[in-house]
Amino acid sequence: MDHPSNTLLTIVTLSVLTPFVLGDGVVPRQVLRPYCSHTCGNVSIPYPFGIEDGCYLVDDKYDYKFVCNDTYTPPKLILGINLEVLKVSLEGELTINNNVSFDCYNNSTQGQLPGNRFWNWVNLVRFTVSRTKNVFIAIGCDTYVWFSGFRNGRPYETGCMTQCSSLDDVVDGACNGIGCCETTLPGGVSNMTIRVRSFSNHSLVPFNPCSSAFAVERETFEFYKRNLTQDINYYRNNQIKMPIIFNWTVGRNSCSVAKADGSYICMENTECHDTENKVGYRCKCKDGYSGNPYLSQGCTGNILIYIHC
Repeated sequence: MDHPSNTLLTIVTLSVLTPFVLGDGVVPRQVLRPYCSHTCGNVSIPYPFGIEDGCYLVDDKYDYKFVCNDTYTPPKLILGINLEVLKVSLEGELTINNNVSFDCYNNSTQGQLPGNRFWNWVNLVRFTVSRTKNVFIAIGCDTYVWFSGFRNGRPYETGCMTQCSSLDDVVDGACNGIGCCETTLPGGVSNMTIRVRSFSNHSLVPFNPCSSAFAVERETFEFYKRNLTQDINYYRNNQIKMPIIFNWTVGRNSCSVAKADGSYICMENTECHDTENKVGYRCKCKDGYSGNPYLSQGCTGNILIYIHC
């Protein structure tokens, strides 16, 4: 008696690493040392960033070094002098916890208070404020603010102003110029400074002792009228900070220039993308591959092999 034949289809997935051969304009491969830390507290650390020597990129005299401050629980990841890093992505974004600028006055005399003013300044030459992910905010009823920096090597400024005569005029969630104003930010701005000023030293708005301003990740901010009643102790004692997203790149030139001058660091199975302001570039794994495009054999792909039995 004939027996029906059975066909078994087996799918095998292989992870493929393309052999790496140095070509024109490609620097030697980068392989992480065994001792490199991959996290600090709750934050992952992808190369080209790192903590220990030999674990981060040193690019044109600028390094991508972090410090893991373990005096906190959990530890905090620090960039530069004292910027807390909240998140780093290989898509070219870095989120930091940034200070709020403020300007406060005495309710009874409308005089300036000792230490009443703080203007935030972030000097990250190689990082630029994200145009699409952030918004610039000012809060106050007697307030005008300036956001300044450098864009394409030239000074840049923008700002907004907000006024109100009573808290009754202010609506929660409405940052429309009455108690709160907002404006968009351009791409490619570095060396950010935020300055806060008052038209009349808050003399006509005793219910609003302080003005404040900050650039903030758009999706994390919501305005409430109670923000207008906070005094200087609120800003001093709570050290108010807001998340802001910066864009990061490697190199100082475009993809084509980096390839030509030998400074190109995108590894195998990658694509190179120029930035909006043409300063530096980003590496990305090709379609079908995933991983870290800045590491040798960092971008891996899957191939499906069908076996009939």
